[in-house]
Amino acid sequence: MSPAKATRPGFRQSIGVNDGQLSDQSTINLFHPIYHSFTYPIGCRIDVERILPADIDGEDDEELVDNFSEPPVWVERFSPLAVQIGDQVLRGKNAPDLMLKLYRLMFDLFQGIGRFIDSTINQSLGHSGRFPFMSLTIDPDTIHRIIEADFEQGETTYPALLRLFGEGYISPCLTTPFHVLLPRLASDSEIRVCIRSAFIFYLRIIRIYTDFLEANGESGLTVVPFWLPEGAVSSRVVDILNEEFEAFCKREKLRNGHLVLLLDNHQANFHENDVLMKSWNQIVARRGANGNGRLRKRERDESLHEGVQRISVLFRDRTFSDWVIHANPSVKKLLDRTIAKVDSDINQQNVHYGWGHFEELESMTFTPRAIINFQQKLVKLTELGYLPLSPDFYIRGKLRGEFGCTHNEPQVLEMPPASVGNGWNLSNATCFGRWDGLRQNPETGAWELDARPYERPGDNGARETMKGNPCWKIAWNRAREACYRAVVGDLAQLKGGMAEVLAGLSGQTDPDKARRNVEDFLANYTYVYWREFFIQHDMAEADINIIEIVNKHLRAGVKGELAEADCARAGAAAQAIFFALESGRSMGSGWENMDQRSFYQNVVMLTLAICNAMYVHHWMGQKAQARKLLSLLQTELLDFENAYTRHNLAEFGVSQKDWKEAIRSEVSECRDNVVRRAALRIAARHLRPLGYTREFTRQDANITTNVGHMWSIESCRENFCYENTAFCGVLEA
Repeated sequence: MSPAKATRPGFRQSIGVNDGQLSDQSTINLFHPIYHSFTYPIGCRIDVERILPADIDGEDDEELVDNFSEPPVWVERFSPLAVQIGDQVLRGKNAPDLMLKLYRLMFDLFQGIGRFIDSTINQSLGHSGRFPFMSLTIDPDTIHRIIEADFEQGETTYPALLRLFGEGYISPCLTTPFHVLLPRLASDSEIRVCIRSAFIFYLRIIRIYTDFLEANGESGLTVVPFWLPEGAVSSRVVDILNEEFEAFCKREKLRNGHLVLLLDNHQANFHENDVLMKSWNQIVARRGANGNGRLRKRERDESLHEGVQRISVLFRDRTFSDWVIHANPSVKKLLDRTIAKVDSDINQQNVHYGWGHFEELESMTFTPRAIINFQQKLVKLTELGYLPLSPDFYIRGKLRGEFGCTHNEPQVLEMPPASVGNGWNLSNATCFGRWDGLRQNPETGAWELDARPYERPGDNGARETMKGNPCWKIAWNRAREACYRAVVGDLAQLKGGMAEVLAGLSGQTDPDKARRNVEDFLANYTYVYWREFFIQHDMAEADINIIEIVNKHLRAGVKGELAEADCARAGAAAQAIFFALESGRSMGSGWENMDQRSFYQNVVMLTLAICNAMYVHHWMGQKAQARKLLSLLQTELLDFENAYTRHNLAEFGVSQKDWKEAIRSEVSECRDNVVRRAALRIAARHLRPLGYTREFTRQDANITTNVGHMWSIESCRENFCYENTAFCGVLEA
């Protein structure tokens, strides 16, 4: 099949050309590679800098407000490493630091690619115009970290990113904070807080991008792509996301809002992959349909396709993307397999179509040539007339009618009740075994271990194969759930934990109003948690004040304002909930071995959440509640070794020997398992000042923070060179 020539470019009418203009010029093909990239922030945190005051009533009011209006400042592990990118060697004090340097390089690269595409398209079409060639998701923590690093090192990485969005070379794609699997959250309120926080955070970036669109003749249609962590989605998540998106568009006066979900092809209940990938696919959220599944009537621009009222879904071909990322193919092979997607039948219909490929930015470190191949692939595709597009621009073309539709477009799909894209089981997207440690036998229905063997360097230098027994994930999920629920409580019913504390501080007696206030307050706590981001845009430090956030949102509809000390209590409670959400980062339990930096961070965040909650209870005179949390910390975390018996892992066929092997320490300085090491160190550092000196010693506060490597993704890549290959960290003197 030879690439078809488009008889019309299919973009905005303002840059249309006629056949006569195209006769002496290269043309744009109807087939478009559709690209999306995202950050995958595998952390290295070992603590937070600030210790809370034991008694806030004795604190200076002004200082108290200032302290609780500041974001947390993280302490990270020192574990130097280097990678080769092209002819450069990038070095970092740890993996997150290294990735910041990669992002600087990538943003410059994106600018160059965008300019090349600009030049090529302008020559082809004989008219100026710019089309984003990919979308990019950068999570809130990574953006905040980029801003802080710019300040510390005198760099301009974040302004460079904003220029990419503001000049239309790439488009922004949203995600939720904390990188938690949304379908795994217990209540709608928790999901809602995460989604609402995302819209608050990304609003300013969306504005920058829409300003570019409006300056180039595109107005009246707001297409927003959304990348859910690990592609984990459920009907409940979609309904809440759609509801919050509609409210967001109404509040911010964004016309004709349209969501685009980015998912993996095996998450669709659809067996013809070629048709799925090349079609404009949509789903219907319950809020947008009546009982018969028909679209709910709502005002829309008649010039737009009626599909604007549904949610579009762009799929990536997981097998194809895995091949691109992990097989290290040559540029020729990349081009051949991409252009092979051209479809003569669709070409004859004169309809634009695409093929989605998503990959994390971090994959550019996998080989020295990965970044070069990425650049050359996009350059060559553009030269050949296969214009790469971002998901939002592609869907915008469909909604405007400028890309045309095949006879079956839009294709409305039924999705599974819950599924995940980035799991290990490509034959069953409903399996969360990568994170749960369990999968259901399709024949017997019984739950069994979802083990995945991996290799790691042995003591003699040779590689040894490990079982990858996931029993530790089962125990951790149960331990975390018990601790998480004790800290957070029930956000839907406002019972227990910090939910009940915030409900009391809200002053509302009506349960629905109290829940609304608590949800609004937690969502708007986003301004404090990632404060430097908002200061970088249009806010001053003085604008972000815990007193104003508490009294505006938590106390909405109630007479009287809270005093400084009560606002501090509310701030600490909100931070405890955010810390608890952070403890569910998918990277922590997404790998085969337990003793590694991402899981260590999850334990740190859960322990910090418990400590925060204990401080709040102390400040409110509820020492018995604090003692209950301490007992839970001791049982579930410090005594994690006995989780085998406590959570009856034998019922899953786990032996004592396998359990001990799965949780054994991978560092020589301490033989305790990583859960106990991390929890004991944090508890000692944060609870001793609160008076728990008998329970925790000074020596406990100095336990090593070293951990094993993430063997299956780090030790197997020659380009990923830690100075210390034996473990993640450094030997202490």
